[in-house]
Amino acid sequence: MPAYLVKGRVRTLDPSEHNDGIDAREKHIAISGGRILLVGDEAACVDALKSGDEGLAGVERIDVPEGGVVLPSFHDSHIHPASGGLQVIQCNLRGCNTLQEALATISSYAENMRESGPSDTVRWVVGGGWQPGWFENGTPSKALLDAACPDFPAYLRDMNGHEGWTNSLALKEANIDRTTADPAAGCIVRDENGEPVGHLIMGACRLIVKSMPKLADSRRDKGLEAALHMALKAGITSFHDALVNEDVWKVYLRADAEDRLPIMVHMALEWVPALPMSENLANLKQKRSYAREHGKMIRAETVKIFVDGIPENKSAFMLAPYKAGGAGKQAMLTQVKTTSSESQPKTVSYEGIGAAEHKTAVGFEEAKEEDGGEEEENCCAGKGKKGGRKLQGEKEGEA
Repeated sequence: MPAYLVKGRVRTLDPSEHNDGIDAREKHIAISGGRILLVGDEAACVDALKSGDEGLAGVERIDVPEGGVVLPSFHDSHIHPASGGLQVIQCNLRGCNTLQEALATISSYAENMRESGPSDTVRWVVGGGWQPGWFENGTPSKALLDAACPDFPAYLRDMNGHEGWTNSLALKEANIDRTTADPAAGCIVRDENGEPVGHLIMGACRLIVKSMPKLADSRRDKGLEAALHMALKAGITSFHDALVNEDVWKVYLRADAEDRLPIMVHMALEWVPALPMSENLANLKQKRSYAREHGKMIRAETVKIFVDGIPENKSAFMLAPYKAGGAGKQAMLTQVKTTSSESQPKTVSYEGIGAAEHKTAVGFEEAKEEDGGEEEENCCAGKGKKGGRKLQGEKEGEA
């Protein structure tokens, strides 16, 4: 791997170096083998980089441009740039503080689409960022969205990405009505007469997504570009995309092949419950091998498994019912083998929150250990105040 000797203003964030009000100091940085060996004066950094009689042969010198500052960067361990970036360039509600602001944003977005003229395909208002707290019982209604967007099917994800808000036209396009059964890992929220109200939870969102027109590659690429720009501004130089499906995989492949990835991307590949285990494992192994052999800024060493949902919509799998009823559902953890082999990913990421879900995940890990499984760096992407095995000790029903 290449080696570098960097010269310029450096801010290490060490309090002892910046207690005099000076934000950055002139320093040198020695880098080799993909690691920072030393931050200090030139002589020390040169010594750290010298290689026998060859001295500094092969070491590239870099001068930080005037006005520039070298700072420590960040790794984001749970992010969805490809899908989140799309939301930024679509009907983005994340800047809205109230329902009224959101409805005005949606109406304006639809008006702009209307003014752009007719299209050969059905055009949708797509985006997201709404907050459950804007609605009574956290349930958005199609009536509100019908009024704000009467001419186009509309589908908007919530700020966490686990719920969808649709209008009547979108439900019609997806053939969702009172006779439509809830999917195994999702829920179509209904009124007292059994009619869908325009609120979809977890797996039910797929019913809408599969009826929408396919996004052009250029549109997906633009969404990723927007997300990468935001990440770099925040000092993020590597991240873990916590859910990479087939479409997102292709977005990253194009960006990597065309040298459009300034950030190292670690991917958690989607485990698809509808597919047989053999097909899932074959897909995961193929993608991992490709990233290892051909990837420049991509790695695919993790598989993502959803175990339950979130407390806000009562889809988190709990040990006892919620106060308003319901204990959530266990999404899936039935197909995965408890032994390791070279054909399987080295890391399994379980996403879940509820106490019952965590007991299930812990049971899976213990069963794997008893079955002779190799030690792996598995993780539980829980979003509660406590994570992983600690949730075993929570009181039943605690959300």
